[in-house]
Amino acid sequence: AGVMQGERERCVAAGMDDYLGKPVRLQTLDSTLRKWIPRMGETPAAAPGGEPSSLPPEHPLRLLEQRGRGELVAEIIELFLETTPQRLEQMREARLKADSASVLSLAHSLKGAAVQLGAWGMAELCQKIQTLGRGASMAETGDLLY
Repeated sequence: AGVMQGERERCVAAGMDDYLGKPVRLQTLDSTLRKWIPRMGETPAAAPGGEPSSLPPEHPLRLLEQRGRGELVAEIIELFLETTPQRLEQMREARLKADSASVLSLAHSLKGAAVQLGAWGMAELCQKIQTLGRGASMAETGDLLY
């Protein structure tokens, strides 16, 4: 993410599928995620209330954005986007080490963050990992983590 002219073109030319410029806005993030999630073979999970991948108007992040705190919202989203790949990698490593306690803890933590951001598909994935992990089916989590 950046604001320099030509940044999007350079990123796409380097192999990125898409680009989000700063400041990241919830609506832009939502539409970009909707654009790409179906291409990854996933159907967007229904959010509480039935709408796919959206936050209700009274959600704290929407309220912050409406009150002119869009930069704070962008920071929260960026932190989630930066740390999620690391958390997933930590889960993969813990699974390879048969460390089910760490897998469950990481999945629970990531699920909580995903719910707070309205990333319902990620939250659902983490819930599946938790359910499988608690049921002594840690081996079955492999397909979900790769």
